[in-house]
Amino acid sequence: MRCFIVLLLAALALPATAADPPNPADDAKSRQKMKERLLRHVEARIKVLEELHACIGAAADMQALGACHEQERRKTKALREQARADLLLPR
Repeated sequence: MRCFIVLLLAALALPATAADPPNPADDAKSRQKMKERLLRHVEARIKVLEELHACIGAAADMQALGACHEQERRKTKALREQARADLLLPR
């Protein structure tokens, strides 16, 4: 019984191997999806910064500048949370 437990623990300690080797086509698709997600994220960040730029240009006083900053922070935080969610649940 003791030998069985030792063998079982030794087997569990070995790294798991896949039955099939990785498919290069799947890897290429995965990289392409990641690139697309990254590009969408960068484009969204650029849009937020362009909106900030326009808001600052239109601001008449310090309160308006503060509102621009708060709006940009809210949008950036939402983008960051969405990016994290996309990493946890890849599409």
